[in-house]
Amino acid sequence: MPTAKPMDGLDGQEWMLIDNTGEAHSLRGSQRTKLTHRLGLHARDLRFLDPQLSSSYPAAILDRPKAILVTLEFIKVIITVDEVVILNPGDPQISRLISTLKATLAGDTQPIDCGPAPAGFRPTKSYQGLADVVSKLQAGSSGAIELPFELKALEVCLETISSHLESLALELEAGAYDAVNVLTRQVTKARLQKVRKIKDKLVHLLPRLNMIRKLLMHFLDDDGDMHGLNLSAQQQAQGHLLLAKMSVERRRSSQYVMDAQSDSSNSSHGSEEDEAEIAAVEQLLEAYFMHIDNTYNRLVTLDLYIEDAEDLVNTKLDFHRNKLYTVNVLISSITTAMTMIVGVTAMLSMNLDNTTLVFPDAIQSKPGIFCAQRGLEPGWGIRCTP
Repeated sequence: MPTAKPMDGLDGQEWMLIDNTGEAHSLRGSQRTKLTHRLGLHARDLRFLDPQLSSSYPAAILDRPKAILVTLEFIKVIITVDEVVILNPGDPQISRLISTLKATLAGDTQPIDCGPAPAGFRPTKSYQGLADVVSKLQAGSSGAIELPFELKALEVCLETISSHLESLALELEAGAYDAVNVLTRQVTKARLQKVRKIKDKLVHLLPRLNMIRKLLMHFLDDDGDMHGLNLSAQQQAQGHLLLAKMSVERRRSSQYVMDAQSDSSNSSHGSEEDEAEIAAVEQLLEAYFMHIDNTYNRLVTLDLYIEDAEDLVNTKLDFHRNKLYTVNVLISSITTAMTMIVGVTAMLSMNLDNTTLVFPDAIQSKPGIFCAQRGLEPGWGIRCTP
């Protein structure tokens, strides 16, 4: 089946090849085409590495017969049994991956430094346990399974992305709890905006972690997919298959019982080898799945904490709003009562008779009342004498 040339989005990027000794080389256009033809990669495979389609494929690991295609956010690499091709090596985020990959392939298996933790962060026992698991996996032990070249390169990619997401989570957690606690004590506009920004970062970070978490879980649930990541084992299996075909004629000439015994022993030996090869991949993926899962669970806990704080703030706002409603109702009731009193007073005042017009002589008999009545009216300045 014919292979396709690299896509336009990939041609505009720089490619770097790192061999099994840690030496780096730059790949040009013709070299890229030869590499894709040699590995049997098609255009549909290279779409996962296209930077223009990074939003469509943010996290994916594809196993092919001769290569593993890895795209984990900013990490886009092609891994073979003895080479690693890194796309866009000039990216500042990729520089740490390149230095770690060179050191690992050159034989330096020192633990990777994740950088200083943010101020105020106290690692829990579970976090320390996960760090020990990752360190043991990186350093290896006398009884551990030796990882082939492609799994070492995949390990560096997983360590880089998990450490990057871990640092983002620690930075977010460092100020989130304090900001939420301050907000619950006193609600202000500035504090609400700060918590809202933290919530926005959390909403964007959780799906990124969950996507990688589900990707690793998918491989851990399927032994066939894990076995497909062990390219060296597949090549050895193909070599054994060729040797088996070559020995078919010799086995035909032997007795039937001996053939049955040899077939049984070969099948049992092959199954043990498959289990060991799967165990190597499972040991690798399980450690980083625990790392990612722990980070994801911490952020989920933080999300629930912020939601509880939001409920508390809404309860407080509802309480103050109810108090304002109570004051408003009280003022409206007082205003209504006063309006009714004024209206009743005005109605009764209109029904009073003016006896001064009916009986003019009453002015002379009661000059004090007349003067009091006229003195209250504007424009009258009468001086009454008895």
